Parts: sequence; structure tokens; C-alpha cells
Amino acid sequence: MLPLIKEPGRIPKHPFRDIVDAISYLDRPGCSWRQPPVDFPPWQTAYGWFKRCKERGSLLSVYLYVAPLQQVRATTL
Repeated sequence: MLPLIKEPGRIPKHPFRDIVDAISYLDRPGCSWRQPPVDFPPWQTAYGWFKRCKERGSLLSVYLYVAPLQQVRATTL
């Protein structure tokens, strides 16, 4: 379903949650991939994960996983 981080390996520089948040933000109409807000990882990181998930067909799985989390987050703020 979601791409797994293989062990052992280097520690990810950016949390996976930040990458998914960046993809969901940047995949909206009118958002530029090359100019993400400063809270997000660099655009190359977000786009690389987006491209990888899209090629594997797991992009929909990522969105289905994240959508309920964003709803909970919005109601608790």
C-alpha cells in the first residue's frame, strides 16, 4: 500500500508525513511545484516521492490514508 522505508538505511532527512503533506498541498490547481511554502521539504523531494508513488500506482493509497488524518486534524484545531 504505502511505500515502506527499508531497514537498514540512512535516516530520512524529512519525515514522511511532511512529504505527504507537501504532495497533497502541491497537487492542487494553482500551486507551483517549484515554490512550496518553507514548512515543506524541498520541491525535488516532494516531486520525487510523487513521481515514484504515481509510477507504482500507490498514489491513491497515500491519499486514502491521509484524508481521514487531515479531517481529524482539522476538527481538533
